Amino acid sequence: MDKILFKAVRVDNMEWVSGSYANCHNPAWKPYETGYFIIKYPDEYHEIYTSTVCQYIGYKDCAEKDVFEHDIVSYIDSHGKEHKGEVVFRDGMYKIEWAKDKDFRDDAFFWFAYRKVKVIGNKFDK
Repeated sequence: MDKILFKAVRVDNMEWVSGSYANCHNPAWKPYETGYFIIKYPDEYHEIYTSTVCQYIGYKDCAEKDVFEHDIVSYIDSHGKEHKGEVVFRDGMYKIEWAKDKDFRDDAFFWFAYRKVKVIGNKFDK
């Protein structure tokens, strides 16, 4: 993995933002108050909902889009049938939990190394 990147939903406008993840304390804030932010260097930062933080997994999909945990992916098989799954970190590795296809391979490397899937959303999208 060549970069450590996170994405999360912003508090101010409910849109996704990606960058570095930080838990900060600012002395100007009330005592002991902290904030959770995605920082986009050099000088941009956004308060985020921590429940939506997703880490970049080091792969891109078939459209060259960065893939993050909890992204929902789609695979179209040779018969034109769509299969959907969620990217998760489990058993020490990134996997795809297929919604209905329990017999599919679940290792993310297989699917992303050959650009077989496309990100179509995230489990936190409304």
